[in-house]
Amino acid sequence: MIEEPGISNVSGSDLAQAGMQQAADHAEQEAPGWNDKALAAVLRFLNESALANGEFMAEEFRLWAYQKAHLVRPPSERAWGSVVKSAIGAGYIHKVRIGNVRNPRAHGSHAAVYRRGAAHG
Repeated sequence: MIEEPGISNVSGSDLAQAGMQQAADHAEQEAPGWNDKALAAVLRFLNESALANGEFMAEEFRLWAYQKAHLVRPPSERAWGSVVKSAIGAGYIHKVRIGNVRNPRAHGSHAAVYRRGAAHG
C-alpha cells in the first residue's frame, strides 16, 4: 500500500465493510429485525421468483423483496450489502461475474451478477 500525506492506511475493503455494517445497524434501529427479514426475503426470492432461475443482480431481489415480500425499505440501500454477504456466506447465492446495473439512475454502474447457490433452501 502506498502512503500519501493526509490519506489513511485503512483499506477500501475495510471502509466498505464498515459502511455496510453502519447501514445494517441503522436499518435495525429503524426497523428491528430488518436484516433477518431481508435475508429471509432473499431465500423467498430464490424459491419463488422466476428471475432466480438464471442470473440476477441484487437490485432485482431488492425490488422483489419490497414488492412481493413487503419488506420495508431501509434508510440506505447500502444495508443490503451485509445481507448479500450473508447470503453468499450461507451458500444461498454466488457471484458469477460483473455486469451493468439496469437502474438508469445508476448511470450504468457495475455490480455483481449472481446465481442461486446449492444451499438456497
